Amino acid sequence: EEVLRDVLFASLRDAIALTDEELRAHYEKTKLRFAERQWRLLRERFATEAEARGADARLGAEGHLDAARVDAIGPATAAEVAEATSPEVLRLQRPGQRTTVSHDGAYELVELVEMLPAEPKPFDAVRAQVEASLRTLRAQAAFRAEIERLRAAAKIEIDEEELEALRAVPRANEVR
Repeated sequence: EEVLRDVLFASLRDAIALTDEELRAHYEKTKLRFAERQWRLLRERFATEAEARGADARLGAEGHLDAARVDAIGPATAAEVAEATSPEVLRLQRPGQRTTVSHDGAYELVELVEMLPAEPKPFDAVRAQVEASLRTLRAQAAFRAEIERLRAAAKIEIDEEELEALRAVPRANEVR
């Protein structure tokens, strides 16, 4: 039964034709689903962990990396930050916070400059996701309508005697 349901749903979903106008309208209604927070960071690379930690200690609680002599990262999404440096960096919460991470055989002192509010990605960047979302919504509605149509068209007869006989038989997992 599940296999048949899944095949029916997939065939309904795949048969749906969507126009660019419909996709753009759906995107406008749901664009916050396609929003991602972004980070701006500064990064200084070191050969050893001790050098990175020493630089952090010299900066102290109030110091900041010098943007003129270190690498800037971002604005970058979480995935881009993780690829550019280390996923550990995403734990930074407030501008000015720093962490030392190991990345690509080196050590990095990374400072959070700014955490930008989530902004929706451009339509063209998420078009395939928007299409999948709208197809699924339309297929769910078509699926419900088809199930209702099939139920209305079905001629189901209930054999009351057989039903009572089944009710009288104890089930294997039933405790009496």
